[in-house]
Amino acid sequence: MPSVSATGQDTVQVDGIIFQTLADMTPFDVVFPNDLGAVKAGKNGNTIYAKNEMGRIADVTIRILLGATDDQYLNGRLQQWITDPSTFRLLTGMFVKRVGDGNGNITSKIYNMTGGFFKRQVDAKTSAESDTEQSVAIWRITYGNAQVSIQ
Repeated sequence: MPSVSATGQDTVQVDGIIFQTLADMTPFDVVFPNDLGAVKAGKNGNTIYAKNEMGRIADVTIRILLGATDDQYLNGRLQQWITDPSTFRLLTGMFVKRVGDGNGNITSKIYNMTGGFFKRQVDAKTSAESDTEQSVAIWRITYGNAQVSIQ
């Protein structure tokens, strides 16, 4: 029997707040830019494996409605980071990807992230030709530690 993976009703949280004003296209994206480890072959076929702690870093992009409550929250936190990075309380994040098997059973893939800070400011644009991107705030956050589990 073939397997089924039906997804929907995912949850995005930052600092324990469930974001409700997600935008279009890909409203949430997690990318792991670094390898989890390295392997090297040695003399006589010996093999060396080394864990790379940089593999726990996650780059997150969140697309939310410009000026909405979630945008306002992140902007307030960004101002805290800019004003005094040494007293900034690092961001937490959680992304729950819900997956159904076609028989009513749900599995959740959970991305639990800590140690977040703002990678960049939010870009802005205006358009005279109906470009809907002008109403989307694209937030880029880097988390120092991301753990992935399935429940």
